[in-house]
Amino acid sequence: MRFSIIVPFYNVHEYIGECLESLVKQSYEDFEIVMIDDGSSDGSSEIALSYAEKDSRIRVIQQINGGVSKARNVGLGVAVGEYITFVDSDDYVSADYLERIDEAIQRFGADIVVFSGDSFPPSQLADEQLVTKKVTYVHNSVEALMVERGSRPYMCNKAYRRTLIEKNSVHFFEELVLGEDQVFQFQTFPFANTISYIPDKIYHYRQDREGSAMNRFLMDSDSMFVAHIDLVRCTKQWWEDRGIMEANRSTWANWAIPFLYRYLKAASKQCGEENISSITGILDDHLVEAASDDNRRLYLDMKASAA
Repeated sequence: MRFSIIVPFYNVHEYIGECLESLVKQSYEDFEIVMIDDGSSDGSSEIALSYAEKDSRIRVIQQINGGVSKARNVGLGVAVGEYITFVDSDDYVSADYLERIDEAIQRFGADIVVFSGDSFPPSQLADEQLVTKKVTYVHNSVEALMVERGSRPYMCNKAYRRTLIEKNSVHFFEELVLGEDQVFQFQTFPFANTISYIPDKIYHYRQDREGSAMNRFLMDSDSMFVAHIDLVRCTKQWWEDRGIMEANRSTWANWAIPFLYRYLKAASKQCGEENISSITGILDDHLVEAASDDNRRLYLDMKASAA
């Protein structure tokens, strides 16, 4: 089987039908849909099961509510496709979604395909992050992760070779309350031989749905700051454990410092003071020394502003 499409869902009865309709009507037919019901109580599960009864390509797995990362990990554990994609249950895809991805795979032998999308209602930030140019990276996967638009943070605009995930024991960090999708890119991109970017807008992302985890956190700058500290900690630990940090410490530090700086500046002074020791613990002297002059100054400003 060519593709496994993993779709975690929780209480999305208003949207799940539109999502599934877009998937079952794909022009490319060699795929399975793995639905993980994360303890829904609003009728979403019944809708998914009704589709599964009519289409043998759909499997529905039910679990006690454990969060999107646990649900995605369950999906990874049962997926059999050569490539894996992730679709959020309140989004939808174009009819040629899999066809366009497969064309890039066949042409470039890509381990990861990054494709474009758009948001609805329209959001300039989301649309900018979801749009890519046409380019292929061979043996420069860390550069692709850091440089190319579309690389971070979304799960929904990428397809991954399943053996890349399994060989490197990649999984979602279930303890993270935010940013698990961005960490996943730091786990996969460095180990890909070929990453292909295509500009086709084949994914349609629902922005700011009421009740979504992202929407809740966007209203709380302190929680956002703390959650992103945990995110950065996970990326550092993963790269260190797999022996790739030393060769890439300058690249990583030049990403991590301004990333944390942005969220520190949005947080309250009290929250910054309470968490500055966590930041200095993650950004040790060896890593800070590898950063650019501008980012070393940002780091010093972070320490001073939280003092």
